[in-house]
Amino acid sequence: MDKDFHGLYKNNLQGWKEMGGVQAVALCHNHDDSKQSLSINFEDGLCYCFACDYKANAYQFATDVGHPNPKEYIVDRNGAGGLDQNIKPIKAKRQAPSPTPKPEI
Repeated sequence: MDKDFHGLYKNNLQGWKEMGGVQAVALCHNHDDSKQSLSINFEDGLCYCFACDYKANAYQFATDVGHPNPKEYIVDRNGAGGLDQNIKPIKAKRQAPSPTPKPEI
């Protein structure tokens, strides 16, 4: 049975925006976010926040947001039935920095 990572994240986050393929961004639930800094890969269930460094797999995220049955999101990636703790950040498009104002002389 495939896990519904897409539904898990989309139903528990605000500011959801799909980036194409299996990527999305949203407002991070872990801090007072004003920009969509949480990057989500709903194919493998991993997420990473570029603002606060929050990172989680789907089980950890489901636990953090109070999902009634987070165990349904446990993924066996190493053949032993355990959680994959090797979470790596998901690459996101970076915005160009704002130009700095020139000092008045």
